[in-house]
Amino acid sequence: LPDSTVVNVVAKDASGNQSPVASVTVDAIVPGAPVINPTEGHTLSGTAEANSTVVLTDTNNNPIGQTTADAEGNWTFTPSTPLLEGTQVVAVAKDASGNISPPSTVTVLLAPTITVPEASDGWLNAQELSDGIQVNVTVRPGMTVGQVINVTFSGQNGYEITTPHTVTAEDIAAGSVTITVIPPAEMGPFPQGAGSISANIDGGPASAAVDATVDTLPPATPVLSVIGTELGILGDAGSTFTVTLKFGGVTHTATVTADGSGKGSLDLLTGFDSTLTWDQLLNAQLSVTGTDPAGNNSNVASIGVGENIPQPVTIGNFGLDFALFPPTFGFSGTTSPNAIIALTVKTPAGDVSLSLTADANGHFSLNILSPDVLNELNLTIQEILNLGDQLSFDLTATDTNGNISADYGIGLSASGVTVSLGEIEINGTAGNDVLSGADGMSEHISAGAGDDLILHVGTGDQVSAGDGNDTIEIVQTNFTSIDGGTGFDTLLLADGINLDYNSPGTGTLANIERIDMGTGDTGSNLTLTASEVVAITDGNDTLQITGEANDTLHVAGAVNTGATQQIEGITYDVYSFGNATLLIEENTVKVEA
Repeated sequence: LPDSTVVNVVAKDASGNQSPVASVTVDAIVPGAPVINPTEGHTLSGTAEANSTVVLTDTNNNPIGQTTADAEGNWTFTPSTPLLEGTQVVAVAKDASGNISPPSTVTVLLAPTITVPEASDGWLNAQELSDGIQVNVTVRPGMTVGQVINVTFSGQNGYEITTPHTVTAEDIAAGSVTITVIPPAEMGPFPQGAGSISANIDGGPASAAVDATVDTLPPATPVLSVIGTELGILGDAGSTFTVTLKFGGVTHTATVTADGSGKGSLDLLTGFDSTLTWDQLLNAQLSVTGTDPAGNNSNVASIGVGENIPQPVTIGNFGLDFALFPPTFGFSGTTSPNAIIALTVKTPAGDVSLSLTADANGHFSLNILSPDVLNELNLTIQEILNLGDQLSFDLTATDTNGNISADYGIGLSASGVTVSLGEIEINGTAGNDVLSGADGMSEHISAGAGDDLILHVGTGDQVSAGDGNDTIEIVQTNFTSIDGGTGFDTLLLADGINLDYNSPGTGTLANIERIDMGTGDTGSNLTLTASEVVAITDGNDTLQITGEANDTLHVAGAVNTGATQQIEGITYDVYSFGNATLLIEENTVKVEA
């Protein structure tokens, strides 16, 4: 009968009595073949006609079990013992009318095991993706030649590519195979953002996914600045900066991690694998590369250290001016244009702080006898004039960029009715200072503790470098005295000057451990005797000499021992010189012994 035919049935007995009518509708529709999901043999599941009975057997018709699909057609069945890999499961659906569906078949397959070494850090960067994603798949002993391993990358916005690989005898013998996933041209590159890699065998259960974030964008090129001994770096937040410093064939490296705003810093004297000195920094080249968390590298940022160290704010050309009408006792000087000068006038009665502003040429002046100043000092003109050398000044200058000078102390010298400028003192701090002498002024520079750079030491200047590894640059040889103090201290010869320590008018040196004859100039000449080396060095009586091929060292009587010594990556030739030892940088200065 055709499907949906209604059959009416009555029963009639021998007496002709007739039963009520019973009706039945013909169901001749066979259920659709059930769907069986890929399985590892622990649980079977899928979909079938709603409320149908799902019968499960193997290919030899051996029963595995049966279950009933729910009202939505979903079904599951858990064998009492997990099915073995390779078992073929046959499923049919039988409806309430006894109609049996066509069979569906699935093979029990175990999910493969995969590793993605390039994604072990959770990232896939530009370098790693340049040749695709290499996925290592374990080939189990039960696998057979001809099975297909499908490796799938799933990314943002529905991006998905699958790379198949047919298992070979060589793969089985090796126990693993590496499959490379490369986007086809029509798909475009791997998209930025979160992604995952998985694999299956013959469409079976998928492996555990390996998650990784695709990031192929390089970080921003670092922006560099040098303030004192500190290198400032600005790049992307979370980046790691690799800092490379080179001078004289020696390379030092350091690593700096950016903070949440992309900033990092490094002390150039102490932040590398060796402790450096100022004279080395002044001739060094810095390069910095930023690396983001994914491992992408930025472009290289480079600067020369010496040319990027801001010159210190100085105050000089101090003078006193006198006049009767109007009454004038003037104190003046020069500093950076438009700088603010914090001036303290010191008297036995007390100190008064004043503020001055330099003009566009850097000149500033103060008439101490002006009514406003006298009022601040609470002194009369006569009382001021009677102070003589009891009057002194402390001052600092702040330029328009916020850079602050050292502290200057100016005393007065009185002789009868004559008052003149006394000693000019420049005082450093306990930190790493950059100080400088000024042209035309004889100054006493006291650097204090810290690793200090003292520039432009010349005529009549006295330097007390104090504690720390200091570098003192001389621009004239007729300074008064230089004492390096404790620590490792370097005398730097500027601009190719000649220093003959025995020459009349040459200043005295003490506690100097190295003389740097300079770089990038026309060449310097340095002349020393053995006794002078002993006098200018500390108790070790050892002096290092560095420089360039156009520098000449005159040390009559010094003997090259043939030995060398390595210090902080620099090779020195060892010379015996009376009771002293010279360590002369190898293959640099010309030695006339």
